[in-house]
Amino acid sequence: MRSKPSVLILGGGFAGLTAAFELKRLLRDKGDIDITVIARQEQFVFIPSLIWIVPGWRKPEQITFDLRLALEPKGIRFIHVRANQIEPDQKRVITDKGEFLFDYLVIATGPHFDWGAVPGMGLDDGYTRSICSLPHALKAAQAWREFLKDPGPVVLGATQYASCFGAEYEMVFNIDRALREARARDRAPITFITAEPFLGHFGIGGTGKGQQMLELFYKFLKIEPIVNVAIDKVTSGEIHLQDGRRIPFKYAIVIPPFKGVEAIRNSPGLGDERGFVPVNARYQHSAYPNIYAMHHGRGQTRRYHDL
Repeated sequence: MRSKPSVLILGGGFAGLTAAFELKRLLRDKGDIDITVIARQEQFVFIPSLIWIVPGWRKPEQITFDLRLALEPKGIRFIHVRANQIEPDQKRVITDKGEFLFDYLVIATGPHFDWGAVPGMGLDDGYTRSICSLPHALKAAQAWREFLKDPGPVVLGATQYASCFGAEYEMVFNIDRALREARARDRAPITFITAEPFLGHFGIGGTGKGQQMLELFYKFLKIEPIVNVAIDKVTSGEIHLQDGRRIPFKYAIVIPPFKGVEAIRNSPGLGDERGFVPVNARYQHSAYPNIYAMHHGRGQTRRYHDL
């Protein structure tokens, strides 16, 4: 007797849940199929709301929900494990709690944050904050409360090789508002640094009149933009740009470089030199047609990371 086909989805974020729910809906008339979601976190996090965590306008319980409770009533199995390696030829994923076989694999892990690419960036040994995950945002919020006791220069932005620029644009307006509400804006000049060629590029060449609108708002709000630059390193109180400029800060949130997660980088032949999975227009792996990938790629920044 032939066993039912299995789809294994790595990741419990937007891409992973969309794949799981859509496959369940689209294949419900095609016979029985086993859909399993593997994630290293038990909760879904509404990432766009992390920018509201920092100034204290949202709490974690307002932007999260339990993955198991969302998936299993729909007939989708959820397993809380960490994927360590993918063996595409054996159709197998190795995790910290055993091996899982698949007929089809969907990689929806999101990126790995490459703090080491820019010396001085990061949460533990570095000097900048992050809004890339809920733990990052909570630490940034704690630092923000301390910062407001004695405000100073603020730097926001994104480095070369980052692949998510939109969050920093939203963050800069939130920080401006939060400073005004705290009556501290005059003591906290804001600088926005980005590797994009111009404001509002977003890694896709811009959108409509986005550049003009952003330039207008930045001028009106007295936010200093620095575009088309790479960050060389970060030291205590200064961001060193590769063109020699040094930008002072007392509080900084900077989107780091991205690369593929460890499970991909541990799997020879699956990803490129930065751990990103090569796919076609159908998000299908170029060498393994039963593997699909939906995660932050490098194409957005590849054109202008060497400045």
